[in-house]
Amino acid sequence: MPSDILRDGGEAAVMRALAYLVDGAPDVLEPSVLARTATVAFNMAVLSHLLGTPLQPDLTGH
Repeated sequence: MPSDILRDGGEAAVMRALAYLVDGAPDVLEPSVLARTATVAFNMAVLSHLLGTPLQPDLTGH
């Protein structure tokens, strides 16, 4: 979240996010996430509203 930059250590958090978004840097991912493994993350409220609609993501293989 952009607001992270305002907290202690926030600049580092934003830089990690940008490193992944811009460069696809796998070293900034959580240790439990493997770079070559299909992984998704959703806010549960958002996902629950997508289920059963045409916007429901195809999670085959996850």
